[in-house]
Amino acid sequence: MASNERQNARREREEKKNKRNRTVIWIILIIIVAALAIMKVLEIDFDELKNRFTDSNGNFTISATTDVDSYPYTLDSSKVLDMSLNNDKLNILTDSSLTVINPTDAEKIYGFDHGYAEPIISRAGNYFCMIDQGGTRIRLDTNNDTKYESKLDNIVLTAAVAKNGNVVYATQNPDAKSQLVVVSASLERMLTYSENGGYITDVAIDASGKKIAYVMVNSKNAELVSTVVTFTVGDKGPDTEFEYIGTNILDLHYSSSKLYVVGDNCLSVISGQSKRKDVYKQSGICVNKYCYTRNNELVLDYSKYQGASANTIVYVNSSGKVKTEIPLKKQVVNLSVSSNKIVALFDNSAEVYSLTKGEKKRTFRVDEGTKQAVLIGNNLYVHHGQVVDVKE
Repeated sequence: MASNERQNARREREEKKNKRNRTVIWIILIIIVAALAIMKVLEIDFDELKNRFTDSNGNFTISATTDVDSYPYTLDSSKVLDMSLNNDKLNILTDSSLTVINPTDAEKIYGFDHGYAEPIISRAGNYFCMIDQGGTRIRLDTNNDTKYESKLDNIVLTAAVAKNGNVVYATQNPDAKSQLVVVSASLERMLTYSENGGYITDVAIDASGKKIAYVMVNSKNAELVSTVVTFTVGDKGPDTEFEYIGTNILDLHYSSSKLYVVGDNCLSVISGQSKRKDVYKQSGICVNKYCYTRNNELVLDYSKYQGASANTIVYVNSSGKVKTEIPLKKQVVNLSVSSNKIVALFDNSAEVYSLTKGEKKRTFRVDEGTKQAVLIGNNLYVHHGQVVDVKE
Protein backbone atom coordinates (compact mmCIF):
# COMPACT_ATOMS: atom_id res chain seq x y z
CA MET A 1 0.00 0.00 0.00
CA ALA A 2 2.79 2.39 0.99
CA SER A 3 4.66 1.39 -2.17
CA ASN A 4 1.67 2.36 -4.36
CA GLU A 5 1.40 5.72 -2.63
CA ARG A 6 5.08 6.43 -3.27
CA GLN A 7 4.68 5.45 -6.96
CA ASN A 8 1.61 7.69 -7.34
CA ALA A 9 3.42 10.59 -5.67
CA ARG A 10 6.43 10.11 -7.93
CA ARG A 11 4.18 9.94 -11.00
CA GLU A 12 2.47 13.19 -9.97
CA ARG A 13 5.83 14.93 -9.53
CA GLU A 14 6.99 13.76 -12.99
CA GLU A 15 3.74 14.94 -14.59
CA LYS A 16 4.10 18.36 -12.95
CA LYS A 17 7.72 18.57 -14.10
CA ASN A 18 6.77 17.59 -17.68
CA LYS A 19 3.94 20.11 -17.68
CA ARG A 20 6.31 22.84 -16.45
CA ASN A 21 8.85 21.94 -19.17
CA ARG A 22 6.16 22.02 -21.86
CA THR A 23 5.04 25.43 -20.63
CA VAL A 24 8.60 26.76 -20.80
CA ILE A 25 9.07 25.37 -24.32
CA TRP A 26 5.81 26.98 -25.50
CA ILE A 27 6.81 30.33 -23.99
CA ILE A 28 10.18 30.18 -25.78
CA LEU A 29 8.50 29.29 -29.09
CA ILE A 30 6.01 32.15 -28.71
CA ILE A 31 8.85 34.59 -28.02
CA ILE A 32 10.78 33.38 -31.09
CA VAL A 33 7.71 33.63 -33.36
CA ALA A 34 6.92 37.10 -31.99
CA ALA A 35 10.52 38.24 -32.54
CA LEU A 36 10.51 36.96 -36.13
CA ALA A 37 7.19 38.69 -36.79
CA ILE A 38 8.54 41.99 -35.42
CA MET A 39 11.68 41.64 -37.54
CA LYS A 40 9.55 41.09 -40.64
CA VAL A 41 7.33 44.10 -39.94
CA LEU A 42 10.38 46.30 -39.26
CA GLU A 43 12.15 44.79 -42.30
CA ILE A 44 15.16 43.60 -40.27
CA ASP A 45 17.42 41.02 -41.90
CA PHE A 46 18.82 38.35 -39.53
CA ASP A 47 21.99 37.78 -41.57
CA GLU A 48 22.68 41.49 -41.60
CA LEU A 49 22.03 41.68 -37.86
CA LYS A 50 24.47 38.81 -37.36
CA ASN A 51 27.11 40.75 -39.29
CA ARG A 52 26.76 43.65 -36.85
CA PHE A 53 28.05 41.37 -34.11
CA THR A 54 30.94 39.87 -36.12
CA ASP A 55 34.46 41.30 -36.21
CA SER A 56 36.98 41.17 -39.06
CA ASN A 57 38.11 37.70 -37.95
CA GLY A 58 34.58 36.32 -38.00
CA ASN A 59 34.40 36.19 -34.19
CA PHE A 60 31.48 37.30 -32.04
CA THR A 61 31.75 40.81 -30.59
CA ILE A 62 29.43 42.72 -28.29
CA SER A 63 30.01 45.89 -30.31
CA ALA A 64 27.15 46.44 -32.74
CA THR A 65 28.21 49.89 -33.92
CA THR A 66 30.32 50.99 -36.85
CA ASP A 67 33.66 52.52 -35.99
CA VAL A 68 33.25 55.68 -38.07
CA ASP A 69 36.74 56.86 -37.08
CA SER A 70 38.18 54.03 -39.20
CA TYR A 71 36.72 55.68 -42.30
CA PRO A 72 37.32 56.85 -44.95
CA TYR A 73 39.04 53.71 -46.22
CA THR A 74 41.61 54.55 -48.91
CA LEU A 75 41.75 52.37 -52.01
CA ASP A 76 44.69 51.73 -54.34
CA SER A 77 42.78 53.24 -57.26
CA SER A 78 39.96 55.70 -57.89
CA LYS A 79 38.57 53.44 -60.61
CA VAL A 80 36.18 51.21 -58.65
CA LEU A 81 34.48 48.79 -61.01
CA ASP A 82 32.18 47.23 -58.44
CA MET A 83 31.36 47.54 -54.75
CA SER A 84 28.96 44.94 -53.35
CA LEU A 85 28.09 42.93 -50.29
CA ASN A 86 29.38 39.38 -50.38
CA ASN A 87 28.34 37.29 -47.37
CA ASP A 88 27.90 40.55 -45.40
CA LYS A 89 31.38 41.85 -46.18
CA LEU A 90 32.21 44.75 -48.49
CA ASN A 91 33.78 43.38 -51.64
CA ILE A 92 35.52 46.10 -53.67
CA LEU A 93 36.88 45.53 -57.17
CA THR A 94 39.14 48.17 -58.71
CA ASP A 95 41.01 48.13 -61.99
CA SER A 96 44.06 46.73 -60.16
CA SER A 97 42.90 44.84 -57.05
CA LEU A 98 40.17 43.07 -55.11
CA THR A 99 39.68 43.96 -51.44
CA VAL A 100 37.34 42.48 -48.83
CA ILE A 101 36.74 44.57 -45.69
CA ASN A 102 34.60 44.18 -42.62
CA PRO A 103 32.18 47.13 -42.79
CA THR A 104 31.96 47.66 -39.02
CA ASP A 105 35.64 48.47 -38.53
CA ALA A 106 37.09 48.83 -42.08
CA GLU A 107 39.56 46.04 -41.35
CA LYS A 108 40.90 44.33 -44.45
CA ILE A 109 40.02 40.62 -44.35
CA TYR A 110 41.39 39.53 -47.70
CA GLY A 111 42.69 40.97 -50.95
CA PHE A 112 45.02 40.65 -53.89
CA ASP A 113 46.34 42.50 -56.93
CA HIS A 114 44.72 40.80 -59.92
CA GLY A 115 46.66 42.28 -62.83
CA TYR A 116 43.68 41.74 -65.17
CA ALA A 117 43.14 44.13 -68.06
CA GLU A 118 39.33 43.66 -68.05
CA PRO A 119 38.30 42.16 -64.70
CA ILE A 120 34.72 40.85 -64.52
CA ILE A 121 33.36 39.45 -61.25
CA SER A 122 30.49 37.13 -60.32
CA ARG A 123 29.37 36.41 -56.73
CA ALA A 124 27.26 33.75 -55.02
CA GLY A 125 27.18 32.76 -51.36
CA ASN A 126 30.70 32.95 -49.99
CA TYR A 127 32.33 32.58 -53.43
CA PHE A 128 33.35 35.04 -56.08
CA CYS A 129 34.74 34.24 -59.51
CA MET A 130 36.83 36.66 -61.55
CA ILE A 131 37.89 36.48 -65.17
CA ASP A 132 40.11 38.62 -67.36
CA GLN A 133 37.59 39.15 -70.14
CA GLY A 134 39.42 38.95 -73.46
CA GLY A 135 42.36 37.27 -71.71
CA THR A 136 42.91 33.73 -70.50
CA ARG A 137 42.88 33.98 -66.68
CA ILE A 138 40.14 32.79 -64.35
CA ARG A 139 40.11 32.48 -60.55
CA LEU A 140 37.82 31.45 -57.70
CA ASP A 141 38.03 32.93 -54.19
CA THR A 142 36.09 33.23 -50.96
CA ASN A 143 36.14 36.20 -48.59
CA ASN A 144 39.33 34.88 -47.00
CA ASP A 145 40.95 32.32 -49.29
CA THR A 146 42.02 31.58 -52.86
CA LYS A 147 40.56 28.37 -54.25
CA TYR A 148 42.39 28.45 -57.57
CA GLU A 149 43.67 30.61 -60.41
CA SER A 150 44.00 29.03 -63.85
CA LYS A 151 45.25 29.97 -67.27
CA LEU A 152 42.91 28.73 -70.00
CA ASP A 153 43.88 27.57 -73.48
CA ASN A 154 41.44 29.99 -75.15
CA ILE A 155 40.18 33.52 -74.54
CA VAL A 156 37.52 33.64 -71.83
CA LEU A 157 34.33 35.55 -72.64
CA THR A 158 32.15 35.38 -69.54
CA ALA A 159 31.64 33.39 -66.33
CA ALA A 160 29.30 32.88 -63.36
CA VAL A 161 29.63 31.10 -60.02
CA ALA A 162 27.10 29.01 -58.07
CA LYS A 163 26.54 29.07 -54.34
CA ASN A 164 28.36 25.72 -54.03
CA GLY A 165 31.42 26.99 -55.91
CA ASN A 166 30.70 25.44 -59.32
CA VAL A 167 31.68 27.80 -62.15
CA VAL A 168 30.33 28.02 -65.67
CA TYR A 169 32.39 29.91 -68.23
CA ALA A 170 32.50 30.42 -71.98
CA THR A 171 35.58 30.71 -74.17
CA GLN A 172 36.41 31.18 -77.79
CA ASN A 173 36.97 27.93 -79.63
CA PRO A 174 38.92 27.45 -82.88
CA ASP A 175 36.60 24.58 -83.83
CA ALA A 176 33.30 26.30 -82.93
CA LYS A 177 31.95 29.78 -82.28
CA SER A 178 32.12 29.27 -78.50
CA GLN A 179 32.78 26.60 -75.90
CA LEU A 180 30.85 26.18 -72.66
CA VAL A 181 32.56 24.65 -69.60
CA VAL A 182 31.38 23.84 -66.06
CA VAL A 183 33.91 23.02 -63.32
CA SER A 184 33.55 22.32 -59.61
CA ALA A 185 35.26 24.31 -56.84
CA SER A 186 38.03 21.69 -56.98
CA LEU A 187 38.37 22.17 -60.78
CA GLU A 188 36.71 18.86 -61.67
CA ARG A 189 35.32 19.29 -65.18
CA MET A 190 31.59 18.56 -65.22
CA LEU A 191 30.59 19.77 -68.71
CA THR A 192 32.20 20.71 -71.99
CA TYR A 193 29.94 21.76 -74.85
CA SER A 194 30.76 23.38 -78.21
CA GLU A 195 28.25 25.98 -79.42
CA ASN A 196 28.06 26.67 -83.16
CA GLY A 197 24.83 28.64 -83.19
CA GLY A 198 26.33 31.95 -82.05
CA TYR A 199 28.84 33.70 -79.82
CA ILE A 200 28.19 33.34 -76.08
CA THR A 201 27.97 36.70 -74.32
CA ASP A 202 26.58 35.81 -70.88
CA VAL A 203 26.08 32.77 -68.66
CA ALA A 204 24.21 31.90 -65.46
CA ILE A 205 24.23 28.97 -63.04
CA ASP A 206 21.76 28.06 -60.31
CA ALA A 207 22.60 27.56 -56.62
CA SER A 208 22.97 23.78 -57.04
CA GLY A 209 25.47 24.21 -59.85
CA LYS A 210 23.46 21.83 -62.06
CA LYS A 211 21.22 24.16 -64.08
CA ILE A 212 22.86 26.62 -66.44
CA ALA A 213 21.82 29.11 -69.10
CA TYR A 214 23.65 31.20 -71.65
CA VAL A 215 23.06 33.86 -74.28
CA MET A 216 24.37 33.45 -77.80
CA VAL A 217 24.17 36.26 -80.33
CA ASN A 218 23.90 36.21 -84.09
CA SER A 219 22.25 38.21 -86.82
CA LYS A 220 19.29 37.48 -89.04
CA ASN A 221 18.27 39.77 -91.90
CA ALA A 222 20.73 42.38 -90.61
CA GLU A 223 19.04 42.37 -87.20
CA LEU A 224 20.50 41.32 -83.84
CA VAL A 225 19.20 37.99 -82.57
CA SER A 226 19.87 37.00 -78.95
CA THR A 227 19.05 33.40 -78.08
CA VAL A 228 18.75 32.27 -74.46
CA VAL A 229 19.64 28.59 -74.07
CA THR A 230 18.95 26.50 -70.97
CA PHE A 231 21.06 23.44 -70.19
CA THR A 232 21.21 20.76 -67.49
CA VAL A 233 24.67 19.57 -66.48
CA GLY A 234 24.97 15.89 -67.39
CA ASP A 235 22.77 16.13 -70.47
CA LYS A 236 24.23 15.85 -73.97
CA GLY A 237 22.51 18.94 -75.31
CA PRO A 238 20.41 22.00 -74.42
CA ASP A 239 16.96 21.87 -72.82
CA THR A 240 15.23 24.79 -74.57
CA GLU A 241 16.03 27.84 -76.69
CA PHE A 242 14.27 31.24 -76.62
CA GLU A 243 14.76 33.86 -79.34
CA TYR A 244 14.81 37.60 -78.66
CA ILE A 245 14.97 39.44 -82.00
CA GLY A 246 16.19 43.02 -81.76
CA THR A 247 17.05 42.73 -78.06
CA ASN A 248 20.41 42.91 -76.37
CA ILE A 249 20.34 40.58 -73.33
CA LEU A 250 22.05 42.40 -70.46
CA ASP A 251 21.94 39.71 -67.80
CA LEU A 252 20.84 36.18 -66.87
CA HIS A 253 20.31 35.33 -63.20
CA TYR A 254 18.84 32.35 -61.37
CA SER A 255 16.54 32.60 -58.37
CA SER A 256 16.05 29.00 -57.27
CA SER A 257 14.64 27.24 -60.36
CA LYS A 258 13.55 30.48 -62.05
CA LEU A 259 15.74 32.37 -64.52
CA TYR A 260 15.55 36.13 -64.98
CA VAL A 261 16.27 37.32 -68.52
CA VAL A 262 17.02 41.06 -68.41
CA GLY A 263 17.06 42.64 -71.85
CA ASP A 264 17.75 46.24 -72.77
CA ASN A 265 14.08 46.58 -73.75
CA CYS A 266 12.28 43.73 -71.96
CA LEU A 267 12.15 41.38 -68.98
CA SER A 268 11.27 37.67 -68.90
CA VAL A 269 11.26 34.86 -66.36
CA ILE A 270 11.91 31.27 -67.47
CA SER A 271 10.55 28.53 -65.21
CA GLY A 272 11.76 24.94 -65.11
CA GLN A 273 14.29 25.67 -67.87
CA SER A 274 11.46 25.55 -70.43
CA LYS A 275 8.55 27.96 -69.82
CA ARG A 276 8.92 31.66 -70.67
CA LYS A 277 6.85 34.44 -69.10
CA ASP A 278 7.25 37.98 -70.43
CA VAL A 279 6.96 40.45 -67.55
CA TYR A 280 7.63 43.39 -69.88
CA LYS A 281 7.39 42.58 -73.57
CA GLN A 282 10.13 43.50 -76.04
CA SER A 283 10.36 47.23 -76.76
CA GLY A 284 8.00 47.83 -73.82
CA ILE A 285 10.64 49.38 -71.54
CA CYS A 286 14.15 50.82 -71.52
CA VAL A 287 16.25 49.19 -68.79
CA ASN A 288 18.60 51.56 -66.92
CA LYS A 289 19.88 49.73 -63.82
CA TYR A 290 19.29 46.41 -62.08
CA CYS A 291 20.46 44.41 -59.06
CA TYR A 292 19.39 41.41 -56.98
CA THR A 293 18.29 40.81 -53.41
CA ARG A 294 19.94 38.37 -51.01
CA ASN A 295 17.32 35.86 -52.19
CA ASN A 296 18.32 36.51 -55.82
CA GLU A 297 15.15 38.38 -56.72
CA LEU A 298 15.27 41.29 -59.16
CA VAL A 299 15.14 45.03 -58.54
CA LEU A 300 14.98 46.97 -61.81
CA ASP A 301 15.02 50.63 -62.82
CA TYR A 302 13.43 51.37 -66.19
CA SER A 303 11.97 54.20 -68.23
CA LYS A 304 9.53 54.24 -71.11
CA TYR A 305 12.14 55.39 -73.61
CA GLN A 306 15.84 56.27 -73.81
CA GLY A 307 16.65 59.55 -72.07
CA ALA A 308 13.25 59.94 -70.39
CA SER A 309 13.24 62.06 -67.22
CA ALA A 310 10.63 59.88 -65.52
CA ASN A 311 11.55 56.34 -64.53
CA THR A 312 10.30 53.54 -62.27
CA ILE A 313 12.00 51.16 -59.84
CA VAL A 314 10.27 47.78 -59.55
CA TYR A 315 10.77 44.73 -57.38
CA VAL A 316 9.92 41.61 -59.40
CA ASN A 317 9.72 38.27 -57.59
CA SER A 318 10.96 35.02 -59.09
CA SER A 319 7.48 34.14 -60.37
CA GLY A 320 7.56 37.25 -62.55
CA LYS A 321 5.10 39.24 -60.45
CA VAL A 322 5.76 42.94 -59.93
CA LYS A 323 5.49 43.34 -56.15
CA THR A 324 6.61 46.96 -55.70
CA GLU A 325 6.62 50.02 -57.97
CA ILE A 326 8.43 53.26 -57.11
CA PRO A 327 7.87 56.12 -59.60
CA LEU A 328 10.71 58.64 -59.85
CA LYS A 329 11.39 61.84 -61.77
CA LYS A 330 15.18 61.79 -61.85
CA GLN A 331 17.87 59.54 -63.24
CA VAL A 332 19.35 56.82 -61.03
CA VAL A 333 23.18 56.76 -60.93
CA ASN A 334 23.43 53.45 -59.08
CA LEU A 335 20.99 50.90 -57.67
CA SER A 336 21.57 48.47 -54.81
CA VAL A 337 19.52 46.43 -52.38
CA SER A 338 20.50 45.35 -48.87
CA SER A 339 18.30 43.41 -46.50
CA ASN A 340 14.77 44.65 -47.30
CA LYS A 341 15.71 48.11 -48.50
CA ILE A 342 16.44 49.58 -51.94
CA VAL A 343 19.07 52.30 -52.30
CA ALA A 344 18.69 54.62 -55.29
CA LEU A 345 21.75 56.81 -55.75
CA PHE A 346 21.35 60.19 -57.47
CA ASP A 347 23.78 63.03 -58.21
CA ASN A 348 23.70 64.56 -54.72
CA SER A 349 21.64 62.16 -52.63
CA ALA A 350 20.81 58.55 -51.91
CA GLU A 351 17.21 57.60 -51.17
CA VAL A 352 16.28 54.47 -49.22
CA TYR A 353 12.99 52.71 -49.99
CA SER A 354 11.18 49.73 -48.52
CA LEU A 355 11.59 46.73 -50.81
CA THR A 356 8.11 45.35 -50.14
CA LYS A 357 6.11 48.55 -49.62
CA GLY A 358 7.92 51.07 -51.80
CA GLU A 359 7.74 53.86 -49.22
CA LYS A 360 10.69 56.21 -48.77
CA LYS A 361 12.52 55.49 -45.51
CA ARG A 362 15.40 57.93 -45.52
CA THR A 363 17.49 60.33 -47.59
CA PHE A 364 21.28 60.68 -47.33
CA ARG A 365 23.21 63.64 -48.70
CA VAL A 366 26.23 62.47 -50.73
CA ASP A 367 29.09 64.22 -52.47
CA GLU A 368 28.74 64.96 -56.14
CA GLY A 369 30.63 62.28 -58.07
CA THR A 370 29.64 59.44 -55.74
CA LYS A 371 29.42 56.38 -57.95
CA GLN A 372 28.19 53.56 -55.71
CA ALA A 373 26.31 53.20 -52.42
CA VAL A 374 25.50 50.19 -50.24
CA LEU A 375 23.27 50.23 -47.15
CA ILE A 376 24.25 48.05 -44.17
CA GLY A 377 21.99 48.42 -41.14
CA ASN A 378 21.41 52.16 -40.78
CA ASN A 379 24.70 53.18 -42.36
CA LEU A 380 25.38 54.05 -45.99
CA TYR A 381 28.76 53.05 -47.45
CA VAL A 382 29.69 55.16 -50.46
CA HIS A 383 32.49 55.25 -52.99
CA HIS A 384 33.77 58.53 -54.30
CA GLY A 385 37.21 59.40 -55.59
CA GLN A 386 39.73 56.99 -54.11
CA VAL A 387 37.94 56.27 -50.83
CA VAL A 388 35.06 54.33 -49.31
CA ASP A 389 33.30 56.38 -46.64
CA VAL A 390 30.37 55.81 -44.27
CA LYS A 391 27.38 58.01 -43.57
CA GLU A 392 25.30 57.51 -40.44
